[in-house]
Amino acid sequence: MPSKRIARVNEQIRRELTFLLQRDVRDPRIGVITVTAVEVSPDLYHAKVFYSVMGSDEDRDSAAEGLRAAAGYLRTEIGRRMHIRRAPELHFTYDDTQRHAMHIERLLQEALATAATTEEGVDSDADADGTPADSAGTDNTAHDADFEADTGDTGDTDDPGTGAADADEAHGRC
Repeated sequence: MPSKRIARVNEQIRRELTFLLQRDVRDPRIGVITVTAVEVSPDLYHAKVFYSVMGSDEDRDSAAEGLRAAAGYLRTEIGRRMHIRRAPELHFTYDDTQRHAMHIERLLQEALATAATTEEGVDSDADADGTPADSAGTDNTAHDADFEADTGDTGDTDDPGTGAADADEAHGRC
């Protein structure tokens, strides 16, 4: 974890670069660039600048070329504005975190849509007689008929002569 001083320098360089790229750099290759983070080495000689670009891969490549061309000017301006003895050498690195996050979001949406259509298909499974299938999707009509034949229980609770007591008597248990 960087020291408090390094963390403050990181944030200050990020702010200065953002301001300079928006206001002072006039290179047409540098379109809409967002400086996402800066990591300065402990000796303050090097700074890795993470940036993102909205647009196509061609926009990203041209922005990288523009940033490399403007690196000297940006370094000089950072040193002058921050009043530091030695301004760090800037190394620009494309930050694809946002693109990766969008890809994951799209995959999750597709998975949810697939799960919803699959769930709708399971809910609509019903036997021809209108009784719902069990959770495995199998028909238990034959099993229910065997149970009724063995116990004499039709599942109707209105009939007082059927039930568990009658089933025990039928099998010789009392």
